[in-house]
Amino acid sequence: MPIEEGLMKYQLDLALDGLRSNELAGMILLGSPVIDLPLDSVNYARRWLKRHSDESIRG
Repeated sequence: MPIEEGLMKYQLDLALDGLRSNELAGMILLGSPVIDLPLDSVNYARRWLKRHSDESIRG
């Protein structure tokens, strides 16, 4: 069962905080068969990626 949009937001924002604070060295987004379905969590992840795609985070 796919996760809800709120949980996707929480996970992505938590990862971004970890990257910015150098607690994380990187991030991998795992695509699965649900990536092509019209799900709120998938659409949120796409919007999130577009919003943060130009950011440069250096450790």
